[in-house]
Amino acid sequence: LIDKDIAYVISTGDVYFDTSKDKHYGEISHRVAEDEESQSRVEHVSEKRNPKDFALWKSCKAEEDVCFDTAFSKGRPGWHIECSAMIEKYFTGNNEYSIDIHGGGADLLFPHHENEAAQSRCATGHALSKYWMHNGFVQIDGEKMSKSLGNSFFLKDALKLYDGEVLRYYLNSVHYRNDFNFSEEELQLSKKRLDKLYRLKKRVSPGKASAVNQKFKQALLDAMSDDLNISIALAHIDELVANTNDALDENPKDKGLKKETLANIEFIDMLLGFGGKEPFSYFQIGVDEALKEKIEALVAQRVEAKKNKDFARSDAIREELTTLGINIMDTAEGTLWEKA
Repeated sequence: LIDKDIAYVISTGDVYFDTSKDKHYGEISHRVAEDEESQSRVEHVSEKRNPKDFALWKSCKAEEDVCFDTAFSKGRPGWHIECSAMIEKYFTGNNEYSIDIHGGGADLLFPHHENEAAQSRCATGHALSKYWMHNGFVQIDGEKMSKSLGNSFFLKDALKLYDGEVLRYYLNSVHYRNDFNFSEEELQLSKKRLDKLYRLKKRVSPGKASAVNQKFKQALLDAMSDDLNISIALAHIDELVANTNDALDENPKDKGLKKETLANIEFIDMLLGFGGKEPFSYFQIGVDEALKEKIEALVAQRVEAKKNKDFARSDAIREELTTLGINIMDTAEGTLWEKA
């Protein structure tokens, strides 16, 4: 960058990027004009050619231990240059860009990613990344989740209470660029929405899938192609579930619709990662191990009672399971159970 006269060394040995030499500067964030003043206040250096010029190399201060010798000063890389250097070292790009996707929190969009893109573009002659994806933040009660605030909520703890598919559904219900306010009530609503999908799957099972509905498939793909707008895809799934249930209410024996529905759910699972479980297994999630052992034992006793034609005992066990909040269904594959 210095050789190209896009960077310059000042008297302290610091090296700065000359933003006036990059005609594309600001195209990623579109925030340069409004943030130029604040960036200038953060780092006021009298020898900077432009207020928005940023450091590529910082000369060492007396209290700093990690420094490197260079022709312009003993110092260290700037914050932005580190990322560009790592990308250029470890990724093999092409003539258009170094990497396909660059992600990060929304707070890094400017100045960090804007500066990172500028220095890489001017040094290599091509873009740093084809796509830039900036995520919002998870908040709890309106505050950003962080260890320092002591309000962190860990997935490993959530998975003790909720199935991973429920959490995935919930986290995808808000667009990734928006902040996400974690709420127990909203999580429960997501579970109810996913429950409806699994109840539909149970309604059309067992069976063999045919071909996915092309109109439905394209609607999901269009939503995903719109900057991963998964919340729109979920709305299409809700609509599919409602319409399919209505159609089955009118014609419960529509085998073609049942096969297509299974294919649609398989496509949902392939694309978004939920709907792939066996319905009864899904509705067993959340039952503690001690109760699960008791239920399995009662189911086994009922199977034995039916085998011995002890129907009174079989009915009594069914009633006991109902009291425990458990539904059972006898199928060709055996007796299945779920939480009511």
